[in-house]
Amino acid sequence: MAKKEKIHDNKIVQEALKSITLTSLSTEARDVMRNLIQESNFLGKNRVPEKDVYYIVKNAPEISETMVAEHLKLYRQINGQNYPSSKSAIEKYKRICTLISQAFEQLLNDGSTMNGLKKYVKKKPLTAEQVLEIKDLLDSGIDAQAVIDLVAKMK
Repeated sequence: MAKKEKIHDNKIVQEALKSITLTSLSTEARDVMRNLIQESNFLGKNRVPEKDVYYIVKNAPEISETMVAEHLKLYRQINGQNYPSSKSAIEKYKRICTLISQAFEQLLNDGSTMNGLKKYVKKKPLTAEQVLEIKDLLDSGIDAQAVIDLVAKMK
């Protein structure tokens, strides 16, 4: 009797990657994915392409053999490539996709962003006292570099 397949819920990662392409993925997330693919001995000599794995992790709501097979088949057809139909190849893809999904989930739990762009941090405006201090210095004829240094210290 065969073991019941373990299905990994991928909805959190799928939501986080909704509008992120592989090229705009953060370097931290990309490094995690590359390291998992390179260090996984179960993949054998022929590693799986990052693009295939990222497409599956980004688009599949759950990581199961049927879902992995369907998304891989769809992605390969879109790109005009042959797709692996062997059960062992699908199992490899499922296993690495599950590991990458779990790693991405951990990154999200740690507060990392999946997007390579830095989050916008709202700047603090100067207080009225700081503005008066700068005006007084300018009126007294202080050089520009001193004003720049003062403003930099006001953070």
